[in-house]
Amino acid sequence: MIAQAPTGTGKTCAFGIPLIQRTDPAERAVQGLVLCPTRELAVQITGELQNIARFCGGRAHRTGLRGAAH
Repeated sequence: MIAQAPTGTGKTCAFGIPLIQRTDPAERAVQGLVLCPTRELAVQITGELQNIARFCGGRAHRTGLRGAAH
């Protein structure tokens, strides 16, 4: 999916909620992958996904943020 819209229009929620709802906290394998063009955006999206996860059935979700080596 490629999305382009003004800030505050719900792009992160559009993919984040289904992604979180389909994950199993007991499963230790990678269950979702979000690619971001900048580290700043990756940090912002990570924070939003953690906030969304708090309200999705009360399940604890772990996220990982990795940077590519240059």
